[in-house]
Amino acid sequence: MDRVMLLAVGVLSASLASACVVGRARLVQRTQTGGVFALEGDRQKAMEDASNNMMQHCQGPYTIMEEGEHVVGQVASGESESYDTRYGTVEQGSQSTRDATEWRVRYQCGGQPQGPYGPPGGTAPYGSPPPPPGQTGDTPPGGTPPPAGDAPPPGDTPPPPPPPEGEEGQP
Repeated sequence: MDRVMLLAVGVLSASLASACVVGRARLVQRTQTGGVFALEGDRQKAMEDASNNMMQHCQGPYTIMEEGEHVVGQVASGESESYDTRYGTVEQGSQSTRDATEWRVRYQCGGQPQGPYGPPGGTAPYGSPPPPPGQTGDTPPGGTPPPAGDAPPPGDTPPPPPPPEGEEGQP
C-alpha cells in the first residue's frame, strides 16, 4: 500500500511540475569578461533570460563560446521490497546510478550579438538546431558563394600525372 501511495505522489508532482514549466537562466560563473549560465526549464525561455543577462553584464554585444550538456553530479535511485515467508523476511532490491546533467552556455563579452544560429557567417554551437536554408555561413566575407559544380581554383589541387609513354598501344 505504501508503495502505491508513493507512486501516486510521484506521478502527481511530476504532472504539476510539467504543467507550470518556465525557463530561467541560473548564473554558474561570472568573470569581468564573460561567464557561464545554466538553462533551466523551457530552453527557449531560459535562453532569452540568459541573453538578457549576458547583454546586461557585457553592456552590449557578447559571443557564445560553447553551449551544451554538462555533467554536474550523479543521481542514485533504488527500490527495495520485503515480504515474509515461512523461512523469515526476504528483502529484494535494486539500485542504479546515472549522470545528472544540465544545459550550459559559456559566453565572452564583445564581438557580434548572437542570433539563434550562432555568429553571422559562422557555425552554430554544438547541439544547436541546423540553420534554415540560406543561412549556413558558406558565403565568404564580402562575396558570393561559389556556384555548385565549379572546379577549385588553380593551385588548390595537384595537376594529374602525364600519361605513360610507351611504344606499345600508342599510335
